[in-house]
Amino acid sequence: MPVTPPAVTRALDHVRARYPDVTHVAYDREGRWFYFGDNHDAPKFRGDVDVGLLEDAADAVANSTGFPAIFCVDVQSDDCQLDNSRCPGCGSQQIIGHSVNIDGPRATQACNCADCDASWTDIYTLTNQEVDE
Repeated sequence: MPVTPPAVTRALDHVRARYPDVTHVAYDREGRWFYFGDNHDAPKFRGDVDVGLLEDAADAVANSTGFPAIFCVDVQSDDCQLDNSRCPGCGSQQIIGHSVNIDGPRATQACNCADCDASWTDIYTLTNQEVDE
């Protein structure tokens, strides 16, 4: 599983201190951020968020995983699961998944939303193998 850059963790913690329902941040292909909760609702920032921290996080993503990308507050927690059946932009279930590319233990799938035209990449990581008997 890709490691969350520390700057992203700092930005999420900063936003969550003001908007506790926020659990995710998504970055589109241009590096624009979208902070949202499990229900896909995004807070309306009221000038109480340090935009410099959010920009630092976007820069860190650009230099590590690249765009598009999505991060969760705690991917190890059962109550914080990425939902690849919904658009990270609008929450629609009208998802178009394209071919899956496999590279070693990592697989990626380009996706887009038929309702809002958002696009992103789902990233899958091999976590276990079971031998068939």
